[in-house]
Amino acid sequence: MERVRVTKEQAEAIEYGKKHHSKTDLIKTHIFYKGWSFVGELKKLNNLDLDTFIKALYTGYEVKPEFKENDYITNTETGVTMKLDESKAYFINNSYIHKEKLRHATPQEIKEEKERRFWKSHDREVNEYRKGDIFKVINNFLVLGEVESVWDNSVEDEMGDSWDIRMIKLVCPVEKRLDVNEDE
Repeated sequence: MERVRVTKEQAEAIEYGKKHHSKTDLIKTHIFYKGWSFVGELKKLNNLDLDTFIKALYTGYEVKPEFKENDYITNTETGVTMKLDESKAYFINNSYIHKEKLRHATPQEIKEEKERRFWKSHDREVNEYRKGDIFKVINNFLVLGEVESVWDNSVEDEMGDSWDIRMIKLVCPVEKRLDVNEDE
């Protein structure tokens, strides 16, 4: 049987109820008072329908994720990762957008999305180096280079050294360099 989804507060109330009452007593109370009798720690259970409440007690539940501004989320259907602004978080949490297919992004997905945004801010694809770009070698702040030519997964600098693109980071795209004169 599939687990039902409840809010974090409802999950806490269910656990509190199971710790202090029998499941049978909780169900009887829910039926007798038509779901509006719980108070205190159990109050969040009042808006659960009986079927969902019983399933949560006996088959378990999943906590519905709550999303807030600046969270990174991933759509499990499309694989798209995005950073939430305030309005997107509001629409998702208030069910204007279905969140059943959304989850919090993994650290790897967040890293990839930040990298995609960085390159997009320079109107490029990820790791799209161009001749004249200035790069630095990761973990060695002393080594800077200028891209002379680009291959599939590496660049060659002005000194003829070849660098794997996973070992370098873009410092300044050629389009933003102030030392390059277009008339030359």
